[in-house]
Amino acid sequence: MTIVLSIMFYSCDLFKTRTPQEPSQTSSQNVPATDASLVFQNMIYAFQEGNAFNYAQTIDDSSFFFRASGKALQRYVELSDWNKSKEQGYFTNVAGGVPKFTQITLEFSTVASTNYADSCEIVKTYMISIPSSAAGSQAKVYRGQAQFNLRRDPLKGSWYIRRWSDYELNSSDSTWSDLKGSYVN
Repeated sequence: MTIVLSIMFYSCDLFKTRTPQEPSQTSSQNVPATDASLVFQNMIYAFQEGNAFNYAQTIDDSSFFFRASGKALQRYVELSDWNKSKEQGYFTNVAGGVPKFTQITLEFSTVASTNYADSCEIVKTYMISIPSSAAGSQAKVYRGQAQFNLRRDPLKGSWYIRRWSDYELNSSDSTWSDLKGSYVN
């Protein structure tokens, strides 16, 4: 019995240190949105990282509403009944289609901002560039202007997008609404 226990003890390397495993996920740049501007910074990070969970954290759970741009609404019927679930679905599809070792670029520029006690309205122009998976193809670019209504959750202290209206700046540009419509489940 002693011999069997001795063999088992020495053969399993019980006291030998092992090589640590690499983390299964990269760290995220997402930060708690204690200020409305951080919601947009977190959206940028979510696009860069292709992180659907962090993207969903920018959207209000209880009362999210999205109004698509006029032309996109005519092309994509799904945009007329948009909700947080569809918002998460389109983002997951976009992020999943980006070639390895590339990232989506999202840029904002603030046009106007109105602050209230527990909410704010912010108008921003945007540009989204999505790398193509086809060799030699140009990135697909979406441009427009969006009006965001954000609210601060009094319990968490974090800000979330409650209402979002998308507008065309130039009739030749594809908008964020077009992106959503073409990638919805």
